Amino acid sequence: MPGTDTAISAISLTKRYPDVTAVDAVDLQVRAGEIYALLGLNGAGKTTLIRMLLGMVRPTTGSLTVLGRPVGTGRGGPWADVGYLVETPAAYPELTVAENLHLVRRLRHQPHNTVGEVIERLALTPYAHRRARTLSLGNAQRLGLAKALLHHPRLLILDEPSNGLDPAGVAEIRALLHDLATQHGVTVFLSSHILTEVARLATRIGVIHQGTLRQELDTDQLPHHLHRRLLVATRDNPTAAAVLHTAGYRTEPHDGALTTTDPAAVDRPDDIATLLVRAGCPPTRLTVETEDLETYFLRLVAPDRNQP
Repeated sequence: MPGTDTAISAISLTKRYPDVTAVDAVDLQVRAGEIYALLGLNGAGKTTLIRMLLGMVRPTTGSLTVLGRPVGTGRGGPWADVGYLVETPAAYPELTVAENLHLVRRLRHQPHNTVGEVIERLALTPYAHRRARTLSLGNAQRLGLAKALLHHPRLLILDEPSNGLDPAGVAEIRALLHDLATQHGVTVFLSSHILTEVARLATRIGVIHQGTLRQELDTDQLPHHLHRRLLVATRDNPTAAAVLHTAGYRTEPHDGALTTTDPAAVDRPDDIATLLVRAGCPPTRLTVETEDLETYFLRLVAPDRNQP
C-alpha cells in the first residue's frame, strides 16, 4: 500500500484498445504536495492516463490508488477531495459564470460564499454575470479552473490548464498553482505543452512517449541532464577547426560557426579563446549554450517519434 505521503500510486497501469496500447505498464508515484508535470507528444498517452486517474477510463491491467483509495472499485472513491479539468472545459452555455459555479457548489455541498471567493481568485469578477457561451476561450478555461478549485481539493488533476490563456493569464495560473502547492499543500498533477511554464512551475517531470513513461526527474536535477555546448565563430572557421582538432577538440559546423560538446572546452571557454588567439584566429563569438526543457524533451523522444 502507498504511504500517506503519496497522492497518486499507479503500478503497471495499462490501457489497451483493439488497435493500440495507449498506456503501457506505467509505474507512477506522485508525492503529496508536489507539482508533477506530465509531458508528451500528441497521442503519447497523456489524456488516457489522466482519464484513468480520474476513473473515467478503466485500465486493462494494473492497479491505481488516488489519495489512498483504489480507483475503479465501486463507490466511495476519493472524488470529494479531487478537482479536475480535462481537455475542453464544460459549462451550461445559457447560464452565467456565477450560475454555473453555484450548480457545482450545490453538488459539492459547499457554502454560498465559495462562489464569490473562486470568482475573485480566478479574475472572473467582470464576467460573473455573463453567459458562459459568450466567454472567450481563455475565460472559459478560467471558469473550468474555478469549478475544479471551488471545493478546496487536496488533489488537482489538470489537462492543459493554460490552454487559451494570454501570457498574463498563464503567469497568473502559474502563481495560483504554486501558491496552492507551497502554501496549502495541494498536490497538482498536470499535463502541458507550454514547456517554459513547466520548467518554472513543476517540482517533478515525467515524459510519456508511445504509452510508456520514458523519464522522470526532479526539476532541481534537470540542469544535470541538459546538454551544453560551446559555440565559436571566427573570421576563418576552417583554420580554427583545424587548430582545435590538433589540440584534441572535435568540432561540428553550425550556422556559420563551430560547436563542440567537449566538457573541457565547455567548462573552460577562455582556454579555447586563448588557443585561437595564439593561432591567429581570434574568436568573434564565444558562447556556452545550454539546451532548454523543450530541446531536452524532443531529444528524449526523437529516436522514434516518427514511428507508428
